[in-house]
Amino acid sequence: KSAPEEDSLLARLRSARSQLARIHDVPLYVVASNRSLEEMAEQLPRSKHAMEEIHGMGPKRIRLYGKPFIDVIRTWGGT
Repeated sequence: KSAPEEDSLLARLRSARSQLARIHDVPLYVVASNRSLEEMAEQLPRSKHAMEEIHGMGPKRIRLYGKPFIDVIRTWGGT
């Protein structure tokens, strides 16, 4: 795939992860792993229930960080 990286959904999810990590003062992997972001970009979860299907996204992570990722997926224009 050679989509413009800065406009890919994965790039937007990575950006959201970076912002969340800064806000919560935690390392990136605490917010979500690369694998989690890749699965979000493939599966496009649009609810907290759907987010439960993503590798590594347990109840605590979803409660703390799920909504911003869901918002990115919902507003992404590529679907």
